[in-house]
Amino acid sequence: MTIRSDPPGAMIAVDQRELGTTPLSVPFTYYGTRNFVVTKDDHETVMASRTFRPPWYEYPPLDFIAENLWPFEIRDERLIEFQLTPKANVAPEPLIGRAQDLRAGSRSGLVTPLPSVAVPGDAPGPANASVPLSRPFPPSPLPSVTPRGSAETRGPIRPPGPPTGP
Repeated sequence: MTIRSDPPGAMIAVDQRELGTTPLSVPFTYYGTRNFVVTKDDHETVMASRTFRPPWYEYPPLDFIAENLWPFEIRDERLIEFQLTPKANVAPEPLIGRAQDLRAGSRSGLVTPLPSVAVPGDAPGPANASVPLSRPFPPSPLPSVTPRGSAETRGPIRPPGPPTGP
């Protein structure tokens, strides 16, 4: 399987496993659907699925003949290409407005999800819907904790060696 991107140098993850940067060639054993995540600085992240169907010579009983009786090597090579788009610069005003909405929602006990990203096959939903929590989180400070083995509980430090005294 050979993976390319335009521009090259993008990080590739297949089925939640990072493989390296493009261009990249890796062997694959199993056919089926693979999930790709392509990331590169200053470019939009691409998430895509590709389905690899077995070739005709991998179906029974032809697979027995192709793997055991055919005298030549058979290679199944797949080429996957991704086109990356540069990230658009975000104006500061919408970003500041979004931050203020998040602060106001957290004070009132509401969680505001991030705007939804269109994924093929998903039903469209409200992008900025607020979801009430079962109970609001009260602002409470963390208790002060003295870690185990701190200087207050350990006592003086002694050099290693045989114990002295009673």
